[in-house]
Amino acid sequence: VAELAEKRGGPPPPRPLGEFESRAASLMAAGRWIEAHDVVEGLLLEASGGGHLHEATLAARLLEGMCQHELANAAGLAAALSAYEEEKDSPLQCGCVLAGEVVEPYSDLATALHLVESDANAALGHALCVGLTRPALLPVAAQIAARAEAALEPLEP
Repeated sequence: VAELAEKRGGPPPPRPLGEFESRAASLMAAGRWIEAHDVVEGLLLEASGGGHLHEATLAARLLEGMCQHELANAAGLAAALSAYEEEKDSPLQCGCVLAGEVVEPYSDLATALHLVESDANAALGHALCVGLTRPALLPVAAQIAARAEAALEPLEP
């Protein structure tokens, strides 16, 4: 994943959604899931106070589900992915337009983690997409890609 990201040409990396993004990603990559959950929960509390942090809130919910999954609450990740699917195309009451392309890498990352054990090929593909589209998430994407690669079944000659 890192090699592909280095070779990637094209547009500059997307703007960060907030300080939580790189902080949570570095904690997740270090396996410090409880601390990453706390960082993400802090953003969710901040967003609940108002403002129009729609993309950041959806991304944080997906990261929160990933943290819960790694902390032995598999239902948290499934719930986060389900909520994302429902909310991504729903009109916002405030009239804002949700930039789906901003949140999609988080969905890909959560989907990759969700699929590692059941569909390693798809998990690897989602992790590679994240590594190419959201450099801040690269450390976590690389770890999930490595887990997916280790779970791949060798093809018979």
